[in-house]
Amino acid sequence: MMLLKNPFLGLMKRLRFANKFLLVTACFALPMFFTSASLLIELWQRIEAIQQQQNAALQMVEMSNMAQEMENLRDLKLLEFLLLDSGYLSKVKAQRNIINTRLNAFSDHFNLTPFQSTLLASLKQETGEDTVSPGMEAIPMKLAFENAHRSLEALYELQSSVLVQSGLLSGQRQDIFGIVNLANEELQAITKRIAEVRISGAFYLRVGYVDASGVELLDQQYRDLEQTISALRSVLANLSVTYPEFSDLLVVEHFIEPLLLVKNALDTDLMQAMTLTQKSTEFEVFQKNNIDAVYELQRHLFERVLAHLQQVLESQLIYFGGVIAGLTLLLCVFMLMFLAFYRSVNSALKSLRLFASEVAQGRYETSVDLNTQDELNELAVAMEQMRSQLKTREDKLYALSTTDALTGVYNRQYFDQAVSKEIERARRQATTVALLFLDADHFKQINDTLGHLAGDAVLSELGNVLKGSIYRATDMVARYGGEEFAILLPNTNLKGAVTFAERIRETIEKHSILFEDEIITITVSIGVAAIRPDRDTLVRDLIAQADEAVYQAKMTGRNRCCTLTQTSTTLEVKESAP
Repeated sequence: MMLLKNPFLGLMKRLRFANKFLLVTACFALPMFFTSASLLIELWQRIEAIQQQQNAALQMVEMSNMAQEMENLRDLKLLEFLLLDSGYLSKVKAQRNIINTRLNAFSDHFNLTPFQSTLLASLKQETGEDTVSPGMEAIPMKLAFENAHRSLEALYELQSSVLVQSGLLSGQRQDIFGIVNLANEELQAITKRIAEVRISGAFYLRVGYVDASGVELLDQQYRDLEQTISALRSVLANLSVTYPEFSDLLVVEHFIEPLLLVKNALDTDLMQAMTLTQKSTEFEVFQKNNIDAVYELQRHLFERVLAHLQQVLESQLIYFGGVIAGLTLLLCVFMLMFLAFYRSVNSALKSLRLFASEVAQGRYETSVDLNTQDELNELAVAMEQMRSQLKTREDKLYALSTTDALTGVYNRQYFDQAVSKEIERARRQATTVALLFLDADHFKQINDTLGHLAGDAVLSELGNVLKGSIYRATDMVARYGGEEFAILLPNTNLKGAVTFAERIRETIEKHSILFEDEIITITVSIGVAAIRPDRDTLVRDLIAQADEAVYQAKMTGRNRCCTLTQTSTTLEVKESAP
C-alpha cells in the first residue's frame, strides 16, 4: 500500500486544488461512463429509428399530395379515353408536368433506398404514358379504370415500401400501427371507390344515358360503397378502443361523410334519375371534392402520427439527456461552481464598467441592477445614486441652456438648431414646414408708460399663451428676441399655418394681463411662411420669408396675420401656393 500511496500523495501535492478536485471527480465518473455507454448506444439507435419513422411520415404526407394530383391525372386520361374528347389532352399534359415536378422534388428532398428509387422510376414511367390502354378502345369502363389506376398502384407500392422500411408497418410500433394502416390501406380503398363513381358518373352524364352494362356497373358501385361504409364503421370503432389517444381524430362522421355524399349522388343523379339532367362537370367537381376530403383526412392522420412520434422522440431524448446528465454530474459540479463564481463576478464588473462608461458619456438613462446580495451590489447602489444626482444636474443645465428664463419657452439658440434639423427632415421626406414670427405691437409704449417690469410680465404671459396654443409634440415656441416670438410647425402647409396664426392672434387680442391692479391688453403682428425645401433651400430662406411677412403686417396696420402675398384679420384666408 505504501508503494501506491507515496506516488499518489506526491501527485496530489504537486497539483492545484482545482486539478485535485477534477481528478477525484473523474475517478468516480469514468466507471459510470463506461457502464452507461452500452445503454447510450442502444438508446441512440432507438432515437434514430424514431427519426427515420418521422421522415417516413413526412414522405407519406408528401405522397398523399402526390396521389391527389395523380388522381386528377388518371381521371383526365380516362375521360379523354372514354369520351374521345381531345380537349382533355392539354389538361393531361399540364397535370403530368405538375406530377413530374413533385416527383423530382420528392426524389431530391428524401433519401431513398435503391429499391425505392426503382419504384419511383417505375412510377415516373407509368405517369408518362399518354393513353389509358393503347389499342383497346372497346374495353369495358371498369377495365379501363383499372388500367389507368396502375400509376396510383405504383405509388401505393412505394408508400408501402417506405412504411415497412421505417418500421411503421412492420409491427415495431404497435402504438400507431392501426392508425398508419387506416391512413394507408383503408383510405386508399375509399378514394378508389369514390373515383370509380366519379368516372362512371361523369361518362354517363356526358353521353346522356345509361346502357344495360352501365346499370349493372352503377349498381355494383352502390353495393361496394355500402360495404365500404359498413366496414369502415367497424374499423373506426375498433381503432377508437385500441388507440384512445387518437379518438378525437377517429370521428366516424368525418370518414363516412364523403362516402355517404358519393352514395347519395350516385343514387339521385344516376340510378334513380328518370333523365340524366345533372351536369357532368358539376358531378366531377363534387366527387373530386369528396376525394380531396379523404386525402385531407389521410394527411391529418399522418400529421398526427408525426406529432405522436415527436412526443415519443422527445421522451426518449429526455431519457437520453438524463443518462448523460447522471454520467457527467460529478464531473461538472466543481466546474459549474467555479464557472458560476467567475461569471457572477465578471458579469457584475462588466455591468459596472458599462454603466460607468454610459455615465461618463452623458447617457444617464441607463440604470444598473446587479441582482446580487454581495459587496458589488452595494457598490452598484452607490453608483446608481451618483447617476441620479448627475442626471438631475444635467437636466437643470440643459433647461438653462435651451429655455428663455423670462418666458419659459425655448431660446433662440435652441430654436435655430431645431429649424435647421426640421428643414433637413422636411427635405428628406418631401413635406412642408411652416414658420410664424410674432411681434408684440406697441411694446415699447408699455415699457415707457408702465415700466420694464410690466413689459416683462407681458412677455411672460405671451409665452404662456403661446405654449398653451400648440397641441402637437412636434410644434415648438421660442422667444426669438426682445418682444418677438417664433413658432415652428412641421408638416403644415401655408393655409394651415395662416389658420393657426389667426387663432393665436385672436386669442392674444382677447387676452387680458393683470399687472399691479393694471389691466393690460396687447395685440400681435404675425408673419407666416411655409416652404417645401429642396436641396438648395437654406434655413435663412424660411426665416427671411417669415421676417418679411411680419414686417408687412407691421406696415399694413398691425394686429394681423400676413404672408408675402396677402394679409388677413379674419379666418377667411385664401391659401397661397405651398
